[in-house]
Amino acid sequence: MSAVLKESKATMANALVPKGHESGVRVAAKSKKRAIERVPEKARDSLPASSPSKRGKATRDLPNGAVAGLPSPAPIAVAANVSLPKGQNGDAAQQPAASESAGDSVPKGQTERADLSHTIATLRELHRKRQDFHRSEKSLTLQIKAICRRLCAGDKDEADKLYAAMLKDAEDAQAMMAREWTEPFIQARSILEGNRKQVEKDMEKVAKTLPVAKWVEGIKGFGIGSLAAVIGEAGDLSNYPTHSHLWKRLGLAVIDGGRQRLVPGADALVHGYSPSRRSVVWNIGQCVFKAQSPRVDKETGEVKVEAGEYRKLYDARKEYEMGRVETKGHAHNRAMRYMEKKLMRDLWKAWRVCG
Repeated sequence: MSAVLKESKATMANALVPKGHESGVRVAAKSKKRAIERVPEKARDSLPASSPSKRGKATRDLPNGAVAGLPSPAPIAVAANVSLPKGQNGDAAQQPAASESAGDSVPKGQTERADLSHTIATLRELHRKRQDFHRSEKSLTLQIKAICRRLCAGDKDEADKLYAAMLKDAEDAQAMMAREWTEPFIQARSILEGNRKQVEKDMEKVAKTLPVAKWVEGIKGFGIGSLAAVIGEAGDLSNYPTHSHLWKRLGLAVIDGGRQRLVPGADALVHGYSPSRRSVVWNIGQCVFKAQSPRVDKETGEVKVEAGEYRKLYDARKEYEMGRVETKGHAHNRAMRYMEKKLMRDLWKAWRVCG
């Protein structure tokens, strides 16, 4: 009776299988047979021989299709290819193209700008380092000159002569004595001077990598070192919406009808004046003024070298200011300030064009 029931259950199971398919029992048997056939003949002998009862218990604990004593195959991520967008390959990680990602962040009508943040940060730190060396040099120089004044009983003119004679290694007794007293200060200053000059060379190397460097090289008297100093004080010129904001940063703005300057009290916040930043532009103006001045033969009066563009701006502005101020010195200072502002304005424009 039990044999008849088992046969009927097997017949019903096979009847439920769709046409063209095999029952789960047959599939499991075939899978087990194929797995054993893939094992080499020598390896088959090493398979553990166990009793039918133990073998059946071990097989029940294994996943479908696995065989005792054999490592299970790695699962296949079939669904991975289904979730990939059309046109992409699942074998490698898909990354957006650099041109596509960059183009999305650039506003319409503008070109892509280079990332200069690292270069500018390096220049600013080198500029601060140079200032530290320069201040220490200046402090030592003042100490040396103070010793010379003490040796000259407070006479400034005589102290300046003694200072110059001491540096030239003059053989008179007073110069030799001054040299002996100030020798440690002079040695310390020479060490600082060597380090400062090396930092200035490093600044020029970094500044030459800026896109605006070619424009600066075309301005006679400007120089890459001066560009490095401006960036060291002002930072990224792209952060200034207009050239007037750059003027304010560098101490060239007009505040309440007067020039931007160092004032006490609450007005100091309005002016935001920094003597060190202003001195950077002042020194640049002096270099440009001298480099672009015309060269005239003293004997014949013939002009050998014409005045540069910014020297012409100075001359025109000085002539205009002569009718507004009392002295030539005031007219000169105003004309120099005007020339420096035009130069910084042009630098701001070139920075934005060059990127």
